[in-house]
Amino acid sequence: MKGSAENSRRDARMPLACPVSYVVMGDFIHPPEAADINAEIMDVSESGMKIRIMGKQPKAGSVLCVRVPITTAGNVQVTVPVLTQVRWVGKAAREARHAGVSFMV
Repeated sequence: MKGSAENSRRDARMPLACPVSYVVMGDFIHPPEAADINAEIMDVSESGMKIRIMGKQPKAGSVLCVRVPITTAGNVQVTVPVLTQVRWVGKAAREARHAGVSFMV
């Protein structure tokens, strides 16, 4: 039985609460957005992640450059840019939005 778009991932999800920022990448018609948008990773899998967005939501199909903070084994904080594509956008409580994004390889 098929579930909703939000529950149709093929890979197991792992809960993760991690603040991130992203920028919507441009295309042939629109330039990339200039300002970073703050978000939070809700869960992650091998193929993508669910994020919570405050404010303006991206459209399904948009390409995002998500900046994920990582702490190295030497305790150095670095930010890793990850290209993703928005697969779905849904409503959550109190003006927040949830989006499912897949990793682009």
